[in-house]
Amino acid sequence: MLKRLFLLAMGLLVFGVSPISVSEVFGETVKFGALWELTGTGASWGIPCRKAIEFQALEINKKGGINVAGKKYLVEFITEDSKCTAADGVTAVKKLIFRDKVKFIAGPVCSATCAAIKPYVEENKVLMMTVSCGTDKWMDPQTKYTFRTYPSGFWLFPAFLDWAIDKRKDIKKVAFFNANDEAGKSVPRLAVPKLAEIEKKHPRSLSEYLSTP
Repeated sequence: MLKRLFLLAMGLLVFGVSPISVSEVFGETVKFGALWELTGTGASWGIPCRKAIEFQALEINKKGGINVAGKKYLVEFITEDSKCTAADGVTAVKKLIFRDKVKFIAGPVCSATCAAIKPYVEENKVLMMTVSCGTDKWMDPQTKYTFRTYPSGFWLFPAFLDWAIDKRKDIKKVAFFNANDEAGKSVPRLAVPKLAEIEKKHPRSLSEYLSTP
């Protein structure tokens, strides 16, 4: 039941969340947590996410909420600011889980926040969906409750490099240019080992193509 409710609602709520009052609307409500970068270095991502969902959230409740197994539920959103940091993200997610008692959370985007909050989400069995989170620490074989809608760079880069070398025989070097943060560090950390597989598909050694300054 809870998983079905989560999947139905998160399909609409994946881009952001803002506080919306449902006190004047009749019907049962379900609380959703939202953890976005509203200030700090990631605000240019988090603020649009919050604004985008503001309109959708109003529309959802105007239509009576979400339908689960023939029953209507209004949605109530509790938004916290991760500030794109690990420490602030942990503080915020602990509030959502332990004080607000939410079982569903949307966000964040920043990888440092994602890596820091995941243990709390998994341990407390809170279903969480984010847009990106580029760190490999977000997804692993043991992950059960955290999801994302966009693939990470360390998955995309080997496929791109394979295509580029095949199409452009004149390529001599490929360099990684990444931010000095959790997301940026995860790309070479996971992509470089995959390059051995690509090397087998091309006649020349990747040492002629690849440079990792």
